Amino acid sequence: MKDTHLHHEPHLESSDLLKDIVIGMSDGLTVPFALAAGMVGAVHGVAIDQTKLIILAGIAEISAGSIAMGLGGYLAGKTESDHYNSEVKREYYEVENMAEEEKKEVRQFFADWGLSEEIQDKATEEIIKDKDRWVRFMMQYELGLNEPDPKRATKSAFNIGISYIVGGLIPLSPYFFTSTALNGLRASAIITLICLFVFGFFKSRLTGMNPWTGGLKVMLIGAAAAATAFGIAITNSIERIQQVAAIVNEYHTEPLVIIISAIGKTTNALEKIAEAFYAGHKEEALQLFHVVKQQHLTTAKYLLVTQYNACVAQLNDFFTEVEWLLHDKPVRDYDYYYDQVVCCGELFSTCIISHYLNEVAIANEWLDVRDILRTDDTFRNAGIDWTYTQQAVDRMEWTGCYITQGFIGATDANESTTLGREGSDYTAAIFASLLNAESVTIWKDVEGVMNADPRQFPEAQLISELSFDEVIEMSYYGAQVIHPKTIKPLQNKGIPLYVKCFLDASLPGTLIHKKQVKHLPPIIVVKQKQVLMHLHSQDFSFVGEKAISTLYALFSKLKIDANLIQTGAISVQVCLDDNEAKVSQLAQAASDIFEVQVEKGLTLLTIRHYTPELLESMTMGKNIVLEQLTKKTVQVLY
Repeated sequence: MKDTHLHHEPHLESSDLLKDIVIGMSDGLTVPFALAAGMVGAVHGVAIDQTKLIILAGIAEISAGSIAMGLGGYLAGKTESDHYNSEVKREYYEVENMAEEEKKEVRQFFADWGLSEEIQDKATEEIIKDKDRWVRFMMQYELGLNEPDPKRATKSAFNIGISYIVGGLIPLSPYFFTSTALNGLRASAIITLICLFVFGFFKSRLTGMNPWTGGLKVMLIGAAAAATAFGIAITNSIERIQQVAAIVNEYHTEPLVIIISAIGKTTNALEKIAEAFYAGHKEEALQLFHVVKQQHLTTAKYLLVTQYNACVAQLNDFFTEVEWLLHDKPVRDYDYYYDQVVCCGELFSTCIISHYLNEVAIANEWLDVRDILRTDDTFRNAGIDWTYTQQAVDRMEWTGCYITQGFIGATDANESTTLGREGSDYTAAIFASLLNAESVTIWKDVEGVMNADPRQFPEAQLISELSFDEVIEMSYYGAQVIHPKTIKPLQNKGIPLYVKCFLDASLPGTLIHKKQVKHLPPIIVVKQKQVLMHLHSQDFSFVGEKAISTLYALFSKLKIDANLIQTGAISVQVCLDDNEAKVSQLAQAASDIFEVQVEKGLTLLTIRHYTPELLESMTMGKNIVLEQLTKKTVQVLY
């Protein structure tokens, strides 16, 4: 008798359960670990029962976190079920009302498998005999959707919540048995990192990945989260928000509109989330966003007591908006999604700062700038609808202290937009112009406007006073000062602009106004990584207006800003930043009318209000390939 045992293939069972445990356990291990590490940094050296405070904070975090994670799992499961049911209804409608189109899609599916036309027809006819089978086929193979377990939402909430509690108690447990917070942190770090490695090892083994690599990766993520919470977040974000309160307190007797940008590197983090989402990496985008969420929630925990619950409720509303978007699929241009995601950094920061100011008795009103600042739909570089925005401003009284966002606005369809480079400064200038403000103060990390980059020139000196015209000239030549689009609204109304040091408000800073300023020091700008493009007429004819117009049209089309242009009888030389893609595109397009050569690895030196002695000292020994000189400005490419 023949052995007729079926071939058995080992496959992973209960993938939903495993997914829930992974989500709950990984966050449970990482978030309370990072929170406790951050708390150690916050209370280190403070005369209180440190371990008791950390334990209470940890238990509160685990309780709130398990509920929040469980609720998130429930909503995700419910959303999956609702989405499936809505698609089922749509498919039934389509097979009933668009039968021929749906039939073609079934046949095309089998054609894509390489089946003969005869089998395509037979298989298609067999499937469409039964409407329910037809719909199930379309759901599974057209949309890639399988019917979810009707109890999935409840199960997911329970599994994730319990896993979060179990994971959270592991890093917190050492603090119950140690006398000092630092000793607890050391023990917690050892235990948690071992658990993270073991967790990552078995998770990777079950999912078919290299278990050693997976274990190491999960362990390093946990270590990075704790290090960030212990160090950077505490000493940077918290102190700076407290400094905001100190500065605002100095001016609080006057009507104020305070424009605030995102905290720290939040914008960079949100950009990575937008990129991952648009590339179709939904899970990666959601994981990256979870990190941003936790950073802001942790900041709120360190800063707030009486205002904490209200702040978290408002933050959760913003978080939900982003998460709904990230669960979708991109169907529009990248710039649209960039703005919808990146704009949230300013919403998060202003929410926290507004609540903190209220907590320290600085009464203020939080405003969503998107309700006021109307723009067009040029995403990532939106233009202002000045008429609508003026009307929105005029509808308010502006008698107290208002906190709102820089860098962002909204279209008439309530789609978020961003204003491009230096957007927060620009927002301040817009409000100042529309409110006829007495002045604008921009707070930066430097002493004021310097005559050179202090990172390149330690002897750089503060410029105490500048004209609007001079600042625009400096910006044109590449100085990292105030962008011209920020200057224009202020210049039109004659509103003075102060640039002051955020880290030391007592420093005088720089005043920028409409008066001309004499006896300025030499202003030095050095731009590395420059390219010189040599454009020579193909038939040795003069370079006329048509060729120059074509060249400038290419600059506009490719969004290229030339840093230096020199025109001869039969040639043009263009200096620009070494952006490989744009340089290549420009060279290829220009080759239709010019012979093109490209010289790389150059540096552009610009000196405003130069002296011959300074120019000689800064170019000594340099191989100069191009030089332009006027009465006030010299540019040297070497």
